[in-house]
Amino acid sequence: DDRTISAQDFANLVSGRGVVPRDEIHPRGLRVKGLHITGDIDWTHDRWSAVQLKEAKFDGPIWAGSLRVDGEFAITNSHLHGVEFFDARIDGDFSLSGCQIGQPASPESEEVEQPAAGANFRSMSINGFARFSGIKAHAFMNLSFARVTFGLSANRIFAHGFSLNDATVDGPISMNDATFDNSQGFALHFGNLTAKSSVFIRRLTATGEVNCGGATIKGQLGLDGATLDAGNSGRPALNLY
Repeated sequence: DDRTISAQDFANLVSGRGVVPRDEIHPRGLRVKGLHITGDIDWTHDRWSAVQLKEAKFDGPIWAGSLRVDGEFAITNSHLHGVEFFDARIDGDFSLSGCQIGQPASPESEEVEQPAAGANFRSMSINGFARFSGIKAHAFMNLSFARVTFGLSANRIFAHGFSLNDATVDGPISMNDATFDNSQGFALHFGNLTAKSSVFIRRLTATGEVNCGGATIKGQLGLDGATLDAGNSGRPALNLY
């Protein structure tokens, strides 16, 4: 069957601007597998019902700054050219699972301290649980200044780096089997993080600085089975100050 839809028509569908009025959209929102979303994907300032996309195909990067979703937002087993969720608000769980984000850099390109955002979740507000699982990101995953009201898990992540600096997470944080490679700067940045429960990091492989300076962790902090290498950052492999 044909599961191709333009980005604008998709936005109209889940926002109630299309053929289905907003008050007639099912409370659990839209769930669809194998959707092909075409055209420029600019969903900034939209307001949607809940969305779950599995094995979706996107023609370009997702621009969703200040998007508001009244429920869960999940993308599973999809290739994302890039994601921009700056200042988005999700009133439910937020999940990215089994996804590839971005493309490998060309051999001629030079690494920078924090690679250009291709996975930007900065200042997101997630009124639920945040789950990142099985992700390969050719980018720095940036959740700086994010607010998560339940907890956050980041398991089996391969990325240039991962940042929760100046973020607030009300529930537990767990990170298992992650690999971050940013030899010129931060591999894992928890600077000024406010964690209102425990933080457990297991089997981390990091090239670059792991920074927890200024973090407030009200529960336990566990760092088990880690392999840390400062790389060429000129900084300590682990910074707790």
